Amino acid sequence: MDSVSAAPFHSPHDLLGAVPYLLGYHPGDELVAIYRDTERKIIHVAAFALNEPAEALIEHLAVSTPTGRTATVVLIGYGAPSARHKLIAVGEVAELFLPVHGLMQVTGHRCICLRQGCACAASTGVDIDPANTPVATRLAVAGRVALPSRQDLHGLVAPDPVGQAETETALATLPPGFDPGTGHIGSTLAQAEKGHRLTAEQTAQLAVALTQRDPQATAWQSTCGCMWQRDLWLDLTRRVPDRYVTGPANLAAWCAWRRGEHVLADTVLRRAQQVQPHDSLTVLIGSILNAHLPAHRIAWPPKH
Repeated sequence: MDSVSAAPFHSPHDLLGAVPYLLGYHPGDELVAIYRDTERKIIHVAAFALNEPAEALIEHLAVSTPTGRTATVVLIGYGAPSARHKLIAVGEVAELFLPVHGLMQVTGHRCICLRQGCACAASTGVDIDPANTPVATRLAVAGRVALPSRQDLHGLVAPDPVGQAETETALATLPPGFDPGTGHIGSTLAQAEKGHRLTAEQTAQLAVALTQRDPQATAWQSTCGCMWQRDLWLDLTRRVPDRYVTGPANLAAWCAWRRGEHVLADTVLRRAQQVQPHDSLTVLIGSILNAHLPAHRIAWPPKH
């Protein structure tokens, strides 16, 4: 289980300090839903645009609820005070299908609890600084990432035209019938683990390797939640030409999911789906993400 999902959050300050690391970015004008199990461990995290109608937000919350083990949800609205009545309405309806353990609104550095009759410290509003909490510090040291905005998160998977052109040139220089084999995967991963960014030639070779069944399977079974793998697969997703993006994007999504970065996993998988929506690995990973399963529920790598 990743460190964020297993972390105990004893106060609103703890939870609010963790939210940017749960999402991978600092939210703005969004409703954040944190789904937890009976032990208050985090199963899934989702975020929705706060300017959507209350009915749409309620539907999003219901669809995003993990099946089977969800016990409660914490709802946090980030945005202007004018959204307060909408948040209260959403919380009241959500309570009909899932206990709402917390309902808060954050405006700037001010947090207020919106639960009717609640006597917690935030019921009259408290000042918070999520970036300066022990939880935020611990998660940053552990290698978790909190980008400035959702737009920055999308930038992690957006095509890099310059990198794509360099890879395209390198692809044109590969010998006819280039066959990297499964051994190529291991040597390339070893280079990346040492902190070496792949050259355009190595990127081209790996792009081709990931179009072949056995090398792709080897790469997938070797993919974990390590930060260096996160960097590797996201870098490849940006640098390979679109026709080769399915392989790296699948692995980037799998790595992000294993790290508990649910929003990033969904975002990068969409790049694979846009190119090859019926690719077998894309469909499989999509099914797992849509089920909102926590990574520890699936033993990895698989035992033969």
